[in-house]
Amino acid sequence: MPGHFSAWGVLGIITGKQEKHSLAKDKSMKKSILTSALIYALNLAVAQAAPTSRTILPLVTGWFNDAQVLYIQSEASDPAVALSQNVNYVPGLAGAANTDTVDDIYVFSNFSQANVVASAPNPLGPMNTDTAYSPLWQVNLVTWNAGVEAQMLTSEAAISAAAASGKIMIQKTGIIVNCPIIYSPMGGTLPTATVIGEGSQKSVILPLIQGWFDGAKVLYLQTEASDAGVAKDQNVNYVPRLAGAANKDTVDDIYVVSNFSQANVVGSSPHPFGPMNSNLDYSPLWQVTVVTWKDVGEAQLLTSEDAVNAAVTSGKATLQKTDIIVNCPIIAEAMPTVTIIGGPEISAARQAASLTINFTGTLQSADTAAGPWTDMAATSPVTIPFSGAGKLYRAKQ
Repeated sequence: MPGHFSAWGVLGIITGKQEKHSLAKDKSMKKSILTSALIYALNLAVAQAAPTSRTILPLVTGWFNDAQVLYIQSEASDPAVALSQNVNYVPGLAGAANTDTVDDIYVFSNFSQANVVASAPNPLGPMNTDTAYSPLWQVNLVTWNAGVEAQMLTSEAAISAAAASGKIMIQKTGIIVNCPIIYSPMGGTLPTATVIGEGSQKSVILPLIQGWFDGAKVLYLQTEASDAGVAKDQNVNYVPRLAGAANKDTVDDIYVVSNFSQANVVGSSPHPFGPMNSNLDYSPLWQVTVVTWKDVGEAQLLTSEDAVNAAVTSGKATLQKTDIIVNCPIIAEAMPTVTIIGGPEISAARQAASLTINFTGTLQSADTAAGPWTDMAATSPVTIPFSGAGKLYRAKQ
């Protein structure tokens, strides 16, 4: 299977007044309120992701509807594929095979050409309207039959036509790969991505988000979300079909604290990173669980799933599991084919009525993660009062 593995960290801090909502009995209203709280929490969580980092990943060229698309590859459910591509081995992803969560990718066994994918975001980012798209691909092996002159196939329709005429055989495997699409001619570029390089040597710069696992910091990408509001706020691909993975063995838990500024906590991480991963619980698909402190005065930094559960067991915090799924592959500098570069630093300390931000470089503010971002005439540290509308803050070099 040809190809390679695959923010300027946006650090969000909300400082506005929190509005109180009355809980309606209508389920759609409850979901809207929960999503709003989750967006608030997601932005709040990345406030602790300092120092910020970016990663440079190689891009793989594929075909979709006769046009070339670019994608990264971060995980594979098959050990041989993971080894050949130097990506995280995640056997649990095989559980998504033959479900609505995945789409098809066609890999040619006896003819040299780029893979063909069955869908692509259009446009890339939170406004995607192609509901068939998924970053999870089920591998189909395409083999040209003996005596047939092989030719380039650049769409699923062309593959189906070749199969119908007896020119090729298609074998659907149970192998699942995680390959988020970063660019397509019709859909543009993922808003958080910067494509660099020329020809077949293209790479992408993507932001990294800091999280916590078992008391240690981890770095992860975020490329897709199943919820439209979360996708818009995080500026990633909106992929509603990922919601079908909720409460399945193919996902793990990510804990987002709604009323205390800290990085998210994940339930697992690859160990070691790459094709020799032996942590079979790890998945890049995370089901969002919202953690809320009952008394913010008792809130403290949580850095592991055990700590989250202990806070809940002691009655200090509550959990609310959502059906929102985010695609957040965990990566590290030690992972093959991954390069991590530094960025500006930002951190925050909360007081009763204000937030003190320490940063390097230039501090910027915005109303949403999508921007526009405005430079602030501030020196570090700067104190922001809790008043007026909510704001996000980030540092840039």
